[in-house]
Parts: sequence; C-alpha cells; structure tokens
Amino acid sequence: MTLSSSAQDEMEVRQLEARRQTALVALDMEALADMFAEDIVHVHTNGMVHDKAAILSHIRSRAQFVAVERRNLVVRVYGDTALLTGDLINSLRIAGEEEPRIMKAFATQVVRREDGVWRFVSFHACLGLAPA
Repeated sequence: MTLSSSAQDEMEVRQLEARRQTALVALDMEALADMFAEDIVHVHTNGMVHDKAAILSHIRSRAQFVAVERRNLVVRVYGDTALLTGDLINSLRIAGEEEPRIMKAFATQVVRREDGVWRFVSFHACLGLAPA
C-alpha cells in the first residue's frame, strides 16, 4: 500500500520535526544548519528574534537540551509549504543549576520544500500549553 502524496508529505514533515528534536538534544549543529532555511525567522518565547546564524549560535552557546517533546502536534500541508502547531515541552540544563528547567510552550512552525527537501522557515513559541 502506498501513501497519498499529502499523507507522504505529512509523514516527511513529522520526521523533519523529530530529527530537529534529536539534533537539539545531541547538539548536532550540522544537522540543524541543514534543516534551517537560509531565511529562517526564529521567535523565542521572550520575543527575541533570530535569523539562521543567530539561532545556531544561540543553540550552541546556551542551555543544553536534555529532552524536547511535542504533544498534540497538528501538521497541515499546503503544496510545498506546511504548518505545524502544538505543544512543546523543552527540558533544559542551565549552567549553575542542579535540576533541568522545564519550558512549556505552544509552538507554530512553517516548513517549505525546495528541490524536494523540507526546511524550517519560521518558528514562533509562546509560553503555556494549548487548552485541553
């Protein structure tokens, strides 16, 4: 049985997000750089805005990701663009703190397919989880 193109696209986008989570925990900067489009705009929960170079530098030099979890992830594919929305729970180890800090947010991501490859072009998170 083969998947429809929309089902195949959704699966590929979900796999991209899973690879992003794994790369953050592993601090795999090469994988992250490849997943992020050159024109990515990353908006943090505090409103700080980063382009590609800045977000990669931020990831490299800031807190260590212990775990990244997505819940209630919804993926909508519109041709060569997809929208991901859902809860995001990051467990972060901050220098000087004994216990990991848990950040709960709702995240919206946009990915674009270019030359057959899906890449993140936008990320925006706000604190708090979606209502149940």
